[in-house]
Amino acid sequence: MLTPKDQDWVWPCVGAAGAPYAVAALVGFHARAGSGGFRPHTVNDFVRRATIAGRESGEVGILALGLAALGLPLALVTGDTGATDEAHVFAPRAEVVPVRRRRAGTVGFLAEREAPAVLRAAARRGAARATLSPLPPFPATLTIETFGAAVAQRVAREAPGALPRELPVPLRGAAATPTLRPEVTGSTVAWVAPDALTAFLSLVFVASACRGPGGDEAWAAVSAGFQATRQQRWAAAVAAFERALRANPEDVATHCRLGGAWLGQGQTARAHAAYLEGALRLDEIGDPAMRTVCLTGLGRTLERLGAPAPALVAWRRALALPDFRGSHVEAGAAVQRLEGAARR
Repeated sequence: MLTPKDQDWVWPCVGAAGAPYAVAALVGFHARAGSGGFRPHTVNDFVRRATIAGRESGEVGILALGLAALGLPLALVTGDTGATDEAHVFAPRAEVVPVRRRRAGTVGFLAEREAPAVLRAAARRGAARATLSPLPPFPATLTIETFGAAVAQRVAREAPGALPRELPVPLRGAAATPTLRPEVTGSTVAWVAPDALTAFLSLVFVASACRGPGGDEAWAAVSAGFQATRQQRWAAAVAAFERALRANPEDVATHCRLGGAWLGQGQTARAHAAYLEGALRLDEIGDPAMRTVCLTGLGRTLERLGAPAPALVAWRRALALPDFRGSHVEAGAAVQRLEGAARR
């Protein structure tokens, strides 16, 4: 089969048009946002939740929809159990291999020595029986829940013009160009798609808009900040994260990244201010790990600034979040230390 041909356009999450693909595989995917998993995520960290015709979806569901719209059978899905559970709903004929398992508080991994044979056999079975994923009846209602009402209002304003502008040439004709009329309820944007291809593209474009103004520029700056942090070039990291926030003030998580860079420079008061900004808007941070980073950073800086009571609150809040790189050990020790000091 051929994907629709437009050599100047790249299909979101799929690749260049015109290549002679027979089947597709989704390898290394993870849980959708709002669900359990190693990395709960839907398209990007600025989307809290997405639905397709009333069914909650993450990247697996959105891509299953898009591949079916392009006429490509989905043969194989691998990743954590959140992703493979989603595949059972949106691509029930695909072979699934959970390589990272999280069930009832227990964690397990597919053994490295077993993985090649298991994945190879699953790919062969999936390719042999691959069929198009089932589509919901269209027209269908789609929703994306953001991390704030103001973000949803902005996305709704931008969405009507985004899809026609970004469509590949063959779909831009007056008769084919869909008109999106998004509605906003609280922090959720909803709209109706007339067909599967429009649904796929509009989900990707609306989710991308949730990243905020200057999304690409901001993410490039965040990436530069990560690189500088790894090399302990703290001044460069501070400059990069501040540049990211100027490009996209809605990226609350980058306040926490900035806090870490200031702390690396030994600037405790500035680090505290950055961590506090993130902590005050914690519900707007999509990545659970970054919420943990924010609260542990807040606890550290408050202790260093001689504020044990609010530090204890921060450490306790960190303990209530998922463990990230030993955060529960550090937070537990801090709680014991501060509680012991308070009793003396």
